[in-house]
Amino acid sequence: MKPIEANLTGARAYRALLSMAFEHKTYFVVAVVGMIIFAASDAAFAYLMKPLMDDGFIDRDPTIIKLIPIAIIAIFVVRMVAIFMRSYCMDYIGRNVINSLRTMMFEKLLTLTSDEYDQSSTAAIVTRFSYDVEQVAKSVSSSLTVFVQDSLRIIVLLGYMVWLNWQLTAIFLIAGPIVFLIVVRISGRFRSISRSIQQSMGGVTQVAQEVIDANRIVKIFGGDEFERNKFHKVNKTNLKLHLKMSIAQSISMPLIQLVVAVAFAAIVAFATSESMRAVISPGDFVSFIFAMTMLLAPLRVLSSINASIQKGIAAGESVFEFTSLEDEHNEGALQLDRARGQLRFENVVLCYRRSDQRVLDEISFEVKPEQTVAIVGRSGSGKSSLVNLIPRLYEYDSGEVLLDGERIDRYRIADLRRQVAYVGQDVRLFNDTIRNNIAYGIADKVDEEQILEAAKQAHAWEFIAEMPDQLDTEVGERGVLLSGGQRQRIAIARALLKNAPILILDEATSALDTESERYIQHAMEHLMQNRTTLVIAHRLSTIEHADHILVMDQGKIVEQGTHAELLDNDGIYSKLHSMQFRDTGDTEPQPSTRPKIIRSSVLNKSLMQHWVSLSTQRRQGWWLWSLNPLSLLLMPLSLVYYFFTSLRRWGYRLRLIRSTRLPVTTVVVGNITLGGNGKTPIVVALYHFLKDKGFHPAIITRGYKSGNEKTTQILHNGLTRNEVGDEANMMSEVCHCPIGVGSNRVAAARQILEQFPDTDIILSDDGLQHYALKRDIEIAVCRYLALGNGLMLPAGPLREPRSRLKRVDLTINRDGDQIVESLGKVWNLAQPERTKHISEFMGRQVHALAGIGFPEIFFASLAQMGVDVIEHEFPDHHEFSLQDLNLKPELPILVTHKDAVKLKGIARENLWVVPLNIEFSEALSKQISELLESRHHG
Repeated sequence: MKPIEANLTGARAYRALLSMAFEHKTYFVVAVVGMIIFAASDAAFAYLMKPLMDDGFIDRDPTIIKLIPIAIIAIFVVRMVAIFMRSYCMDYIGRNVINSLRTMMFEKLLTLTSDEYDQSSTAAIVTRFSYDVEQVAKSVSSSLTVFVQDSLRIIVLLGYMVWLNWQLTAIFLIAGPIVFLIVVRISGRFRSISRSIQQSMGGVTQVAQEVIDANRIVKIFGGDEFERNKFHKVNKTNLKLHLKMSIAQSISMPLIQLVVAVAFAAIVAFATSESMRAVISPGDFVSFIFAMTMLLAPLRVLSSINASIQKGIAAGESVFEFTSLEDEHNEGALQLDRARGQLRFENVVLCYRRSDQRVLDEISFEVKPEQTVAIVGRSGSGKSSLVNLIPRLYEYDSGEVLLDGERIDRYRIADLRRQVAYVGQDVRLFNDTIRNNIAYGIADKVDEEQILEAAKQAHAWEFIAEMPDQLDTEVGERGVLLSGGQRQRIAIARALLKNAPILILDEATSALDTESERYIQHAMEHLMQNRTTLVIAHRLSTIEHADHILVMDQGKIVEQGTHAELLDNDGIYSKLHSMQFRDTGDTEPQPSTRPKIIRSSVLNKSLMQHWVSLSTQRRQGWWLWSLNPLSLLLMPLSLVYYFFTSLRRWGYRLRLIRSTRLPVTTVVVGNITLGGNGKTPIVVALYHFLKDKGFHPAIITRGYKSGNEKTTQILHNGLTRNEVGDEANMMSEVCHCPIGVGSNRVAAARQILEQFPDTDIILSDDGLQHYALKRDIEIAVCRYLALGNGLMLPAGPLREPRSRLKRVDLTINRDGDQIVESLGKVWNLAQPERTKHISEFMGRQVHALAGIGFPEIFFASLAQMGVDVIEHEFPDHHEFSLQDLNLKPELPILVTHKDAVKLKGIARENLWVVPLNIEFSEALSKQISELLESRHHG
């Protein structure tokens, strides 16, 4: 294919497209011949009308009457052949133009600079590959076909019309200049709108692709409404632009047709005038009208083809703009088989594109062959930018980077990159087999044994061997069928197999569990013996044995030396080190100690509401959340339920049914819905609030699903028993207070008061509808999302009508600002003295186990903290076994406090408990204090 001039616009862009089409001369000639035959068949068909009218209908010539049908069939047979010649040849040309353009664009993708990739969105590039190129195809094949064929039809038919009667033809041709002016006038409008449509399509594609690529983040963080609004905005813009194009097309075609209709009316009037009767026969007139009518069709099509051509020009401009983007500089001529691995940076400066702001500022250091150099620093300090200069992913602005004493830009770029193996933070796998991903780029140079050895050294074989197809297992798009740690190990195996003299590791072990990381470090130490290695690390424990460490800050090297030297300097490295290891001496043995809330670990409730709604609806029946045929069908049963619950409540109010008042203040914390409100954490927070105020509270709870609800049991001092259920055991561990467990709340409270006479407040976990126990303070915990359709059971999720919330003393909305929820300190279930902050799991992959009512909320909470969660969902109150903990790969396991009480007997060292911390706002604390002042007794 001939080279195409870069960055073409307007008519030049279209001429370039036509030149690509005309490269297929043979097919174009055959297509044009077919079009000429097709056009001639139009004139032939019009010509048949003259003898058909004059000799057939008027003179009744039998010969003509017999020949006319045969001639009509012959004409259409010829037209059929002509249509095939035209269609196939023009489609061939169009598809080949598309193939050539896409090849050009893909070649550009491979040579495009990293700066250009940074400036362009993936969706915009994909749109050019798909939508823009298809528009070019329509313009080159369909539009060109219409233009050539219908122009030929017009020429042939006009010639025939002139031959028949030039006066009538002259009247018809008066409309031509008017039509031309209309077409010229709206051409600019078509092109402008078409350009806007190209850009709009890129926006639509980008939003859709972002949702596809980040679907888990969108779901977990509740971004569906935000993404929906963003998509509606760009989609609406796209709709408006298409409607503008439709308006322009709708106006242009009727205008042209109106002009032609006026000309047609003038012809009829002139042909039927007295002066023309002797000049034109009835057959001539019918044949002329027939030819003119046939002429209207190509005129109409040509009047509308302008819009398609303008779309093609706009698309062509977009494609040629892309192909004119800057290529990587590859002027180097030096060949390089295998480098020794000596690297030297001399006063290297790298600036942001089109800016003087420096990413790297006067960087100078040297790496000797087979030496390991670590690069550390805060995020954004320029670490990744520095190592990206070595394979020339970016071009530095000044200074020199030398490999084995030669400037890297003097080497052929392919030879240079063959010297470098790279494993980054963002692992990208191809939609192919594990085998082909490990052997990427060198599949024809390695054998099965080498691939297998690389997988083993990267500790990837451990999970590959368990897969049915092993190395031939498909990994899915971007490796989605593998876990994050598995993808990371495949990438490491790929780097090991390349066996390059320079190895760059940019947080290469970030997604690995502790045990796998240790194996990888051993494998790396062995591999680093014969190669130069640059390691970017945030976890300083992984680079303590590096030969040299560079500390970067704001694009500069601020410290360098060995690990010991840098610690002695008491500089930035020493501070980073102390920040990462400051908690290693934390030996607090009491997991029940209330952790101080760190603001960065506070949960964003607006992000959690989506999951609260989704989880509640998923667990409790779809019909409970809207007025639908099923809920309406169940309404009579709801009325029956409401009648009996109201009758029972009034029985207690009128003292027809006995209820008991305790000698101490009784606070009931409950809800009016099926569940999903999280009242137990509120009870625990309320206990601590009362304890801090100097009270001696105790708790009573039903012991739901313990199997022993009919028996009353008492826990105290953190004691736990299997037979009381997980919620009671959790509260006992956290609160270390008397806990009465049983469905008979009155009996449980009385036993507590007998055994612990200093108790002055009874907290009832649940029991808002348990009117047998009188209460001094009623607190309702609710999520307004959980009120559903507002109907009573079974048509809705309500145990009592919504108006019940107005009669309680205090309503706590879990989704409001009355409470602050956070994840903070976590502890090891096997060794409770080992503690961490949840932030230490940020960016790491973990297993999350949840056998609670709404496990999605726990998983979403972890994800909001930046934890990469592998979800394991179990039924509520699930009894865990050792088998449940045999999870692959071996990663830290995070569980809720409620589940932790059931896992104590089988706890492992990698099992960490994540409690939910709740603190009351000042306003809520004040409300509770005022209630206690007015209601407390005993």
